[in-house]
Amino acid sequence: DPVYEALAGRPDCLLIEINYTDNPFVSLETKVEAEMCRQRSQKDYDHTWLGVPLQSADDYLFNYDKLHATTSIMAMGELYAPQRVMSIDFAAQGADHNCVSIIDRKSGEHWKLEKQILWDEDDTMVSIGKIVNLIGEYKPTMTIIDIGGMGKVVYDRLIELKIKNLFPFDGGSTQGVDKQYTRKRVEGYYLLKIMMDAGHLIIDKELKEVIKQLEKIKMKFLSSGVRDLEKKTDMKKTTGYSPDNADSLMMGVWAIHKLLAMVALDKRGSLDNNNQIKRVKTTRRHM
Repeated sequence: DPVYEALAGRPDCLLIEINYTDNPFVSLETKVEAEMCRQRSQKDYDHTWLGVPLQSADDYLFNYDKLHATTSIMAMGELYAPQRVMSIDFAAQGADHNCVSIIDRKSGEHWKLEKQILWDEDDTMVSIGKIVNLIGEYKPTMTIIDIGGMGKVVYDRLIELKIKNLFPFDGGSTQGVDKQYTRKRVEGYYLLKIMMDAGHLIIDKELKEVIKQLEKIKMKFLSSGVRDLEKKTDMKKTTGYSPDNADSLMMGVWAIHKLLAMVALDKRGSLDNNNQIKRVKTTRRHM
């Protein structure tokens, strides 16, 4: 496991995965034993039978079993009103991907990450056009976009186009952030953890990349007791990739907790694009 952790993701290392499932001569007894292990513990099965390294410390944010259980959770309870959140992680650097997450409400408590759309594009205007098209296609209740780097340019242009219920996400900001977290990105990941630990987050079983990225999110405490996360740049150095899928999901969950209730305001008020409630004057009719 330490060897894997040290070498995985390096450009000068070739990782080849071969498991018992690739052996055409594996015995039925072996398959039965592996399945029994899987039923007891997905984590033990992945490590023993699939060679997935054990996480060597308690500094990983997400519980492995709860993370993988998100693909098999069934939504319970009534769905009073369909709601959809679209969250956009816009590439800050050339090696990163643009990632759009589609998160749908499935019940009063459950939300499901239905889809993630990724693309690479150097031309910002082309990406803006793609985002506008996706908003028209998926018709989200609200959209949130990372405004770090070129994301601010994209956000400003979408505002000019009068995209409704569009809101900015500044992961480095401390404005409005609970004092137990260092910044908004950290708060967002802890809100994601809370939702996951409660069993209220469902992830489509095909979205394996986001689960892989969430496995590697590391937490830490500052000397003041405030909660923090490993820097994104440091994570890229150790894993070889940027957690674009994970960040996109995190922003959507943050929006669900922080903004969605306000977006759903009725005639008593509405949101502007600076996350401020605008009061709407109403006339009372006397019967």
